[in-house]
Amino acid sequence: MPQQKTEYEAKGAESLAPGEPSARGRDESVASLPRPSRFLVAAAVIVFYIFACASETYYFAPVQELDPFLRLASTPVPPVRGFEILKIGWLGLWAFAIAWYANPLFLVSLVLFLIQRYRPASYLAVPALVIGATSLLVREWPPGGAGAPVYPILAWGPGIFLWLSSLALLAVSSVGFHLSSATQVRMRQDVA
Repeated sequence: MPQQKTEYEAKGAESLAPGEPSARGRDESVASLPRPSRFLVAAAVIVFYIFACASETYYFAPVQELDPFLRLASTPVPPVRGFEILKIGWLGLWAFAIAWYANPLFLVSLVLFLIQRYRPASYLAVPALVIGATSLLVREWPPGGAGAPVYPILAWGPGIFLWLSSLALLAVSSVGFHLSSATQVRMRQDVA
């Protein structure tokens, strides 16, 4: 009974276990692995971003104030949501809180990712993630104060982690899709 060749062997590759390098020194099985659709990845990134805007981002310590009877009272401070930070975060530049500036890089990177320009998308998505991660360094809101009441941040809410997850997912996907497409191009050039 004749043995049928696997798809891997039928393509002309030597009979190697998946993951072993071929005679040319490249891992041909990696390029044949399925990858998620760029639209599926983009949809997940956008969903994370939208939920980040709708979620609480920072929780504050109660403010100690004197009440009318000169007693010290704790006044709770409502948490700030992501969309509030999105509206006024650009003002953080004056207080060296630059995390908001990851958003324009994120947006351009997402558009580049959707039009399959993975290399420039990764060049923007990775710095967006690094800049966005500086939001974890902010210790008061609004940063810098400028005469307005300043509230010390007690804890991070889910919004900040959803936002950073959207940035990280776009960065990892852009780099992964770029490396995958570059490997496929090299393999096509080697065959030709």
